[in-house]
Amino acid sequence: MQISSFRYGVMISVLLHVFLSYGQNYQDMTDQLRSELEETAMDSSRVNLLNEISYNFRRIHPDSMIPYATQAFELAVRLDYIKGQSIAQKNIGIAKFKSGAPVMVTIKHYERAIQLSELIGDHATEAACLNNIALLKYSSNQLSDALGYYFKALDVYDKHLFVNDYVKGLIIGNIGVTFHLIGDTDNELKYIQEVIDYAQRYELPKLLSIYSDNLASTYVQLGRYQEAVTQCQKSMAIQKEQGDEQSYLQSLIAMSEAQLGLDNAEEAVQYAQESASIAESKNYLLIQAEALTALANAYKKKGLSDMAIVTGERAFGLLSESNRLAHGADIALLLSGIYKEQANLEKALYFLEWYQSANEKRSIEKEKFLSASLNQKLKSEIKQREIENLNQNNILRQRAINVLSVFLLLLALMLYGVYKLYRKSKQSSLLLMQQNQALEKAEINSLHKNKELQKYIESNIQLEQFAHIASHDLKTPLRTISSFTGLLKKKAIAKLSQSEVSYLVYIEKAVKQMDHLVNDLLIFSKVNSQKIDFRKFSLVDLLVDIIESLEEAISESGASISILELPDSIVADRSKLHRVLQNLIANAIKFVDLNEQPVITIAGSMSSTHYIITIADQGIGISEEFLQQIFEPYKQLHTKKKYDGTGLGLSICKKIIEQHKGTMSVDSTLGEGSVFTIQIPLQVSELVAADEQPKA
Repeated sequence: MQISSFRYGVMISVLLHVFLSYGQNYQDMTDQLRSELEETAMDSSRVNLLNEISYNFRRIHPDSMIPYATQAFELAVRLDYIKGQSIAQKNIGIAKFKSGAPVMVTIKHYERAIQLSELIGDHATEAACLNNIALLKYSSNQLSDALGYYFKALDVYDKHLFVNDYVKGLIIGNIGVTFHLIGDTDNELKYIQEVIDYAQRYELPKLLSIYSDNLASTYVQLGRYQEAVTQCQKSMAIQKEQGDEQSYLQSLIAMSEAQLGLDNAEEAVQYAQESASIAESKNYLLIQAEALTALANAYKKKGLSDMAIVTGERAFGLLSESNRLAHGADIALLLSGIYKEQANLEKALYFLEWYQSANEKRSIEKEKFLSASLNQKLKSEIKQREIENLNQNNILRQRAINVLSVFLLLLALMLYGVYKLYRKSKQSSLLLMQQNQALEKAEINSLHKNKELQKYIESNIQLEQFAHIASHDLKTPLRTISSFTGLLKKKAIAKLSQSEVSYLVYIEKAVKQMDHLVNDLLIFSKVNSQKIDFRKFSLVDLLVDIIESLEEAISESGASISILELPDSIVADRSKLHRVLQNLIANAIKFVDLNEQPVITIAGSMSSTHYIITIADQGIGISEEFLQQIFEPYKQLHTKKKYDGTGLGLSICKKIIEQHKGTMSVDSTLGEGSVFTIQIPLQVSELVAADEQPKA
């Protein structure tokens, strides 16, 4: 039964009134902000307020965003307030996206916002704009490109450790929506459920409002229509409470589709009409097109083919005008079928060909996504570097397998010895001696292997691949040896002599030493492969952080640390320089004569070409013949009983400074102390960039 125009108009007016009464959250906030604007001075706080008003309009009236964002941008330019300029450009992009402006015009605003945010390290705005570009790619049916931008945005969050962030939740949800269009229902449901859990965990009700309707749409796609209806009811309650009009309209569309799946065509028509009318009045062009598509399907179900054609072609026209044909395939297939029933073969063929073309493009996008490196990230959640030489990679893998085999052999021998020791306690002394001999032999073999690993690391092999294999495959046997040795000592200690117990202690110490060696080896192998993250930062703040981290060692040793004059700031990789200075200060605390208190002096200066940092101590000093050897890997001038360590600390420090195109040296007198000097070029970032350029 058709609804009369009078009844339809009255129904929409009532629904609009009801919805607007629920929309007080967003509207009230906007009104409050606008009243504050009248009393705000013409400074950066006014820019922030204009941007906040603009952003708040996004879910109630997107056309109103542009005037406020434009005012914010112009004032921010006059004030040279870069953050305000960046957010204003982002808001203009959002407004143009929601009103259906051309894709490239909208992207330019987002790209400008990214450029500005990168100047000041505003990573939150950078991630938000990457997400918004992905939305544009999504709406243009460039689905693999959209996923690429979404995961770039997530990389920004992972790199800078943002937590409990609203935009991060948006990105997760948008990934699920994109999988919906690709046709990957499993991943769609996974990510939509993930964003809803995220919103509930961090108490982000607006985020829950936005994506709860997407979960309903997923249920529709899976044919779980009654669950979809229940979810829509929950969604609309949340969205009314939040005043989230845009999401409410999308819940109406999902409800229409669910009712159609339950053969309730009349109710499907009503929900779709409500969504289309409100979307048109608010200039939500894309939502209007989606609602008209749902309405055309409902008319078709009721047997109203002519009305379905008029409504469907209107939806198709809206999508065509803005080149937003991500959803165009569904309406094209519907129109083709109706025209075929009416024997209008020309139009039936036109829409069928359009559907086949769009569907083929969707398949290509899915194949493109599956073949890209992005798919690997989804499966393993590890971002792998590009393999430059397949042969080198195979060689690395084979060598790593060889090293792993040695450790597995050692594990097998240890387990065999433990088993015999437990079963035959009378022969425990002999068996423990055999295991000890086997361990000593294995340590000798391991030293040889470590020398080989050093050669591999110094070669042009893919170092991160090696680090991955070593971290997961080499450390596992060590943990197993440690666990079984501890278990044996616990269960058999009453049956063992003091000397036999000491053998087990020796095994535990050896395994612990090997674990430390593997850890330092991994750090040593990854230094050159990790790019330098240049930042300008305070050297004093860095040293304060380091001294706080060494507070326990300083307190136990009674060390005295003096910081003399230093440059105000330095340009370098903060985390890597932190490792270098922490290692040098820790060594200065450690290498002192018994009962002596360490005395350490830190100073710095700037020449015309370099930053210069010195760390001086009054410790045991270094003999002149060993001054150059201390920077070589595995070089230890003292026994492990006296001073523990792996012999890689200073090697790692020297490699980090050389990666900065700098130098590291030491002057020392045995028994009187040492002075370590670090020199880093002032233009280090330019020197490194020049080395990374491809050579002719």
